[in-house]
Amino acid sequence: MSTILIIDDHEVVAESLAYLLNGEGFDTLVTRSGREGLEAIENHQPDLVICDYAMPGMTGLDVLKVLREHPRLSKTPFIMLTMFRDLDESAKKAGADAFLSKTNGLDSLLTTVYDLVNKKKDNGATA
Repeated sequence: MSTILIIDDHEVVAESLAYLLNGEGFDTLVTRSGREGLEAIENHQPDLVICDYAMPGMTGLDVLKVLREHPRLSKTPFIMLTMFRDLDESAKKAGADAFLSKTNGLDSLLTTVYDLVNKKKDNGATA
């Protein structure tokens, strides 16, 4: 079973994503800040990270940059979520595997989650 870490400072969004993903058979971890998220990545080595872009203190882009510089965890699949559509290039340049607007819908998110988790399994990658 794959573990997905959700990093989002909005409790309703984070818990809704966890509920959705648990219903699809994934294990989920939820953190409310970038710093907590990085600790969880280090301690639990999830199979996928879903991270909000706009968070106080440490943005999702900051989390992604730190993760991509970590030798052991740099290949962890990462989905950046945001309400801002114009940040796509920034997320891609920083190494996000996917960039989704929160308005894209749940089907789009689930398709992306399955694609990245399956890709990781097919490549034999380890977080």
